Amino acid sequence: MQDDKYFNLIFFLLRMQRKTLLLIMTFLGLLGLLSSLYLVQHHYALAQHSGFCDFSETVSCSLVNQSAYAELFHVPVALYGVLWFLIFLTIVCLLWKKKYPAKRALFFWSSTGVLFVFYLFYAEWQVGAICPWCTLVHIIVLLLFSLTLLLYRRK
Repeated sequence: MQDDKYFNLIFFLLRMQRKTLLLIMTFLGLLGLLSSLYLVQHHYALAQHSGFCDFSETVSCSLVNQSAYAELFHVPVALYGVLWFLIFLTIVCLLWKKKYPAKRALFFWSSTGVLFVFYLFYAEWQVGAICPWCTLVHIIVLLLFSLTLLLYRRK
């Protein structure tokens, strides 16, 4: 019986209209952008106060944001997230305007996001802590990649 629920969900997702997919992708892209902006602000405000998402030594935004993995080439990784979501939303806007070659760009860009999420999973594992806001961004990127695959399948 549980398998029927998963089959129905997958069938529903596969039949979703192009505009519905783009609307969901736009919403998730904006949510990811706002989350990444918060993480950038949190990165620079750490010296002043700790974040409200510090629950323990293993669930702590501050611990992750103060780690050696919080910056890449002296740039906060959250700032890369802001850039990633801005480019993602730009490509989605092109798709709203029926620019079909943008589907390949979206697939490529979503794939780079997934690869970066794997790096960030590794970083959190090395730090020994999970950042709830970062995890939200990771989930959004993985969902966007899944929706991109659905969109890419369409003609």
